[in-house]
Amino acid sequence: MVRKKDKFWEHVQQLGPSRFKCNYCELDYSGSVTRVKAHLACLTGHDVQICTKVPDHVQAEASAEMNLSASKKKRTNETLESGIGSTSSLGRSIHQTTMVELAAKQDKKSLEKMIGEFFVKNNISFNVIQTESFIQMMKGACAYGQGFVIPSYSTLRTRLIPEAKVEIIEYVSNIKSTWGGTGCTIMSDSWTDLKKRSWVNVIAYSPGGAVFLKCIDCGSNSITAGYLFREISNVIEMLGPQHVVQFVSDNGANYNCCGDMLIGKWSHMYRTNCAAHGINLLLKDIHKHVRWVRKIIDDGKHVVDYMHRHTTIIALMREFTNAKEIKQPCKTS
Repeated sequence: MVRKKDKFWEHVQQLGPSRFKCNYCELDYSGSVTRVKAHLACLTGHDVQICTKVPDHVQAEASAEMNLSASKKKRTNETLESGIGSTSSLGRSIHQTTMVELAAKQDKKSLEKMIGEFFVKNNISFNVIQTESFIQMMKGACAYGQGFVIPSYSTLRTRLIPEAKVEIIEYVSNIKSTWGGTGCTIMSDSWTDLKKRSWVNVIAYSPGGAVFLKCIDCGSNSITAGYLFREISNVIEMLGPQHVVQFVSDNGANYNCCGDMLIGKWSHMYRTNCAAHGINLLLKDIHKHVRWVRKIIDDGKHVVDYMHRHTTIIALMREFTNAKEIKQPCKTS
């Protein structure tokens, strides 16, 4: 008969001397209470499938129980190894401290190494480490402490992502509901990725907030005025022309012509050139035609380039500027 001493037997139904059925996902399997805990904790490698419907609090309890059992087993093994080592000529334990143990002792370098390995092994862009969401995630995990249980793949797929999707849909719906009173501005620009592919972004902005509407893959099409007019007209028709009061774009000839064509189709709309792009072109002309400005900017580029080529100098700069970085010039479309 199955022993009932462990509280986790309450989460399964007994079908036989050593066979059970999960109360949540109704999976039929056999084994000891360890398999029950592994199943509920969604841990792989215990010859049992993970539970896809286990409540979060049950999963957290099972995970904590499995971690406690693993820690007890590990301490027992270390004690045995220490005893064996004391009777040998080596006189030391064969246990090697792990990266997680070092991080728990507030070893900053070990934690930084784990973060670096996470980015490299998962092929994640290094720019992600500067995003507010990543920073808040790390701060939240550190503030929660060692008791935090990482969500399982099933929890991420079946609960967290769908909940985030619902929040985004609600956010967009709330903004769109304000367009009847305020209208919205359509903003568009084009850009080229590292593989030389052309894209066109279309964004709607209003006092309620901004909504990313579409990213158009231009493929083999040239970004002509006619092509932009067709694509952006489709977006405006989808939103409802009565909600669009303005079209903002860069100062390129194709966008200027596209804006004129849109106003010709919907006379209530306004066309406005992007102020940031205009300032960018103005500064570019100043750099091109004013010699002393060009010399100062070029000298500044040489200084930045020199500092970033010498790790010692850049380290000193960060030390005396409270870890501030020098913004390097880059190309924009």
